[in-house]
Amino acid sequence: MNCRHKDFQSSALPTELSGHYIPNIELFFQKVSIRNLLLIQICVKDMNAFFQKKLILWDVDYTLINWNSPTTLWRFRHDWKTKSKSTQMVGPYRGTRKSFVHNTTLQHAVSFPKSSWEQKTIEYLQQKGYFIGIYSDFPQPSLTTWFENVGIYFISVGADTGTFKPLPDGCLQLMAQFGVAGSQTYLIGDGLRTDARAISQAGGHFIPIEEIRSKSAEVLDAWIS
Repeated sequence: MNCRHKDFQSSALPTELSGHYIPNIELFFQKVSIRNLLLIQICVKDMNAFFQKKLILWDVDYTLINWNSPTTLWRFRHDWKTKSKSTQMVGPYRGTRKSFVHNTTLQHAVSFPKSSWEQKTIEYLQQKGYFIGIYSDFPQPSLTTWFENVGIYFISVGADTGTFKPLPDGCLQLMAQFGVAGSQTYLIGDGLRTDARAISQAGGHFIPIEEIRSKSAEVLDAWIS
């Protein structure tokens, strides 16, 4: 097999190979300098590490925003009526791909305290080197500033595209943006009929919020493998 490898500089090749056709590709790799072989090994190792990166997606309503908590309910009181109305309206749209008119008006900017379980858990996942995204059926204008402050910039909103859970479109969109496979993707959510089905159809894993809420962030290690 004859080939000419133009990517390597002549100085990096043994003298007898510089500027000449290589009669055998196996011979070429045997004689190429140790330095270049080490560079190849490092690149492969880095690529493997990248493709093993994990993506953690968060649902928002009843997950990040625990509407069952009186404290949270008060903190997000300006959003409650809008969210309740949207939840009632979206029922007939689930499982279909149809346009949906929704309200994105910012009612009141809200942030979780730095000492909150939500903030600490997000920070723990970031320290582990995981990618983090938001997958919600509804826009979350009140949390936009908080998302930016904690370094979350990738958000998929079902209402924007008319693809509500359990359709997996939002999961697939975020997986494509991060370049992460379904087997390395996890969705933290509350809905077995919505969140769990959506991530399952995308080839990912579901983490029920009830199993981890208010617990030490390290409990997630048992779910993410």
